[in-house]
Amino acid sequence: MALLTDIEQDHIHQDELKTDHLAQLPPEVCERICQMLPSLSLYCLPTISNKLCLSAKREMNIRHSKMKEKVMISESADNQLLHKKVSMICPGLVLYYSPNTCTPPPHKTTRTTLRMLKTIFTTTSSKTGQALCVPHFSDTNPLNTSNTIPPPKCYQLLQLPLCNPANSVLLFFIPVDPPHLQKIRSMSGWNICLPHQGGLSSILPPKCSRICLPLDHEKGLLTLAKDILGKEPELNLMTQPLMDPLKMYKDPNTLVVVVTDSNSDPGIQLVLDTFFAKVFLPLKVSWVKMVFTDMKKEEVRML
Repeated sequence: MALLTDIEQDHIHQDELKTDHLAQLPPEVCERICQMLPSLSLYCLPTISNKLCLSAKREMNIRHSKMKEKVMISESADNQLLHKKVSMICPGLVLYYSPNTCTPPPHKTTRTTLRMLKTIFTTTSSKTGQALCVPHFSDTNPLNTSNTIPPPKCYQLLQLPLCNPANSVLLFFIPVDPPHLQKIRSMSGWNICLPHQGGLSSILPPKCSRICLPLDHEKGLLTLAKDILGKEPELNLMTQPLMDPLKMYKDPNTLVVVVTDSNSDPGIQLVLDTFFAKVFLPLKVSWVKMVFTDMKKEEVRML
């Protein structure tokens, strides 16, 4: 027992020496260390050194500012290089595609990381890794703000009267900065992704708005339009048999990502089909469906 006590004391002494050594590091060295670390590691530094914690906080603020008011698109045939690029930022949502089986880089919260099974952009080879990184989400409606490029917004659509989250559909409204508009236009109109253990509710960002839709299709469409557009749309838009692009509400700077799974209510999806066909015309609408991991490769290719 005495030997064990000596070993424990030696470990404690070594930890104290490490702590003292880290405390003596010059500020510029601490800053450089933090610049070289992935975002997930920066959150772990407070348990190692209070001094490194301050540098880590400054570095995270810098990374957040880089993601402010813009999306980030990365493409590389080198999976390690793509992995490094994504791990060195702090996004609110990541759409990640890799032609190989490698997993996306971890972040402090991985619930809004969607691993895509098909190429994200139609103009990019399926042999090239791709990542679309989005800033953190806000409560502000991006369609009703005076900001030049507002933060993205998430909606969880539910069906009355139960409003069961297990049958929900998620909407991600993502403002796009001018340099990326052309690339986003080439985004695939549909895709599939690997599921999260808790279903759609498990990928909700911390800030998300809920919209409960009536069972009646027209009433559901009116409720959806009022909540998203911030005003009641013209009734003739919803009742006309064919779409009229000249009269539709437009936002040529917003990408909309619709995420569903096998449990998503078909009535909600039908309301969304009508909404995007007759009422609202964004820059791009991309439908993403979560699929089970036990699907065969041949079945995935056929989707």
